[in-house]
Amino acid sequence: MLKDDLLAVLINHPTWHNGTDLAGQLGVTRAGVSKAIQQLKTAGYQIEADHAKGYRFVRTTHLNQQLIQNQMAEPTKWQLEVWDEITSTQDRAKELIANEPSDQLTAVIANQQTAGHGRLGRTFYSPAQTGIYFSIVIPNQPIEQIAKAGLLTTSVAVVLAEELEKLIPEVKLQVKWVNDLYLNQRKVAGILTEAVLDIDNQHRGSIIVGIGINLSTADFPDGIDDKVASLKAADFDRNQFFANFLSRFEQLNATYGDGRYLPAYRQRQLLLGRQVSLAYGSEQVTGLVQGIDDKGALVLKLADQSLRTFDSGDVTKISW
Repeated sequence: MLKDDLLAVLINHPTWHNGTDLAGQLGVTRAGVSKAIQQLKTAGYQIEADHAKGYRFVRTTHLNQQLIQNQMAEPTKWQLEVWDEITSTQDRAKELIANEPSDQLTAVIANQQTAGHGRLGRTFYSPAQTGIYFSIVIPNQPIEQIAKAGLLTTSVAVVLAEELEKLIPEVKLQVKWVNDLYLNQRKVAGILTEAVLDIDNQHRGSIIVGIGINLSTADFPDGIDDKVASLKAADFDRNQFFANFLSRFEQLNATYGDGRYLPAYRQRQLLLGRQVSLAYGSEQVTGLVQGIDDKGALVLKLADQSLRTFDSGDVTKISW
C-alpha cells in the first residue's frame, strides 16, 4: 500500500522530503502523497509538514519494526517479529524454536496478546496500545547455562527496571522475588523464563524470556484489579524502549552467569525483612526474608530460626 511504502521512506531517512520528490520515488501523484500523509497522521503517526521543506517523520505510538532496528546498536544480531495482535509471544517463540530455529537472538513483540500468560499458567492481561509484551529466544544454550535461569531472571529484572526508569524518571521500581516488578506495592510487570530442550541433544536447548509490562492500562479485569497497576505512562515511546532494552540484553546475555547484577537486584528487593508465605511444590512455607543468595535464590528464616533456601516457588502472601 502507498502509505506503507511512504512510511518506510520517511522512517529510513529521517530528514525532510520534498513532496514532488516523494511522488516521483513512489510512482504516484503529489496529491496521492498528500492523501497518504493524512492517512498516516490519522493512524497516529506524527509527521511534520512544511510548505517549503516537505515532510518529515517525528514519532509514533505504534510499534514499528524498522524504527526499533534503526535505533538499535547492532540490529544485525537480532531477528525481530512485530505483531499487531497475537495469542501469546511466548507461544510464538516456542513455535520458532520448533519450526524455524535460528542461531540469532530473536525477539517476538506484540501490541496485543489475546492469550498472554505468566508463571503457573496465570493469565496476563494484554490489551492493545497500553502495554509492552514480548519474548526473547536465546538459542543453543548448554545445559549448564540453562541451569542458571535464576540468575538470568534476576538480571533481566534489573535491566528492565533501569530502562523503564530512564524513560519514566518519576517512578522507582522494586522487584518481588523472583520475577515481578512492583510500584507502590502493586505489580506492574512480570517476567517468565522457560527452557526448551533440544529433542536431538538433551545437553543443549533454548531459553525463552517473556516480559509483560502495564504501561498505561487503566482498567483491569475483576480478580486482579486490586493486585496490579500500570506505570501511568501514556506518552511512552515503545520503539525507543525496545531499541534500548534489546541492545542492553546482548551484554546481559553474555555476562549474567557471573552474578554481576545481583547487588542491584538485592537493592531493589521488595521482600527483604518481610514475613511471607511461599508455595514450594505441594509445601506451604512461612518465614522472614533474609536475602537473595549468589544464585538468585530466596533465603528465609523459619519459625525455628533455621535458614532455608528456595530456588523456585511462588510468594502467595506478604505481611506489609
